[in-house]
Amino acid sequence: QDEMFVFTPKGDLVQLPVDSTPVDFAFALHSKIGLHCAGAKVNGRMVPLDTKLESGQWVDIMTSPSKQPNPNWLNTVKTAKARNQIRRWIKRQRDEESIALGNDMITRIEKARGEKVTDTEKDELVRKYSLRDWDQFILSLGAGDVSLHSVQNFFGLSDKKTEKKPSLSTAPIGVSIQGMENLLVNYAKCCKPPPG
Repeated sequence: QDEMFVFTPKGDLVQLPVDSTPVDFAFALHSKIGLHCAGAKVNGRMVPLDTKLESGQWVDIMTSPSKQPNPNWLNTVKTAKARNQIRRWIKRQRDEESIALGNDMITRIEKARGEKVTDTEKDELVRKYSLRDWDQFILSLGAGDVSLHSVQNFFGLSDKKTEKKPSLSTAPIGVSIQGMENLLVNYAKCCKPPPG
């Protein structure tokens, strides 16, 4: 009652939970097929990737090397394999973005102090924040788990604006981003966000 069987174009039988989608089918065939799934045909007709499959259907998955998983797939997939692979891909993407941002922050600190961060300083920072290694420190810095301000203080760099306490009337009103802290923000030249 809670399982169904669908066919590959070659006639192989694939067992899936009831209400599975073409994305579940793609991951059941191979994780690479699932990660690069671009479209699906059911019984020779193109269907959306969130279509619920029925027992006895013939399913053909189209792939593209440039196609990447859509986080919304997590709302429609039924199999644990598909869900885990999608979550792992999303985490890897976020980690890559955080690492790039963390490296950018360290580069800015190096420019501000006029010298590269030494291996000794790297070791001290890793110990200070109880992290495994320098790569994990960069990831944590980019993700906002390690405060950029505290790292600047570690290197003796403090924001000149914060040295003088501005009066309430002249204090600049920043733009708050809900749920985010300690992020390095660059505004586009065309961007004029309203204060507050």
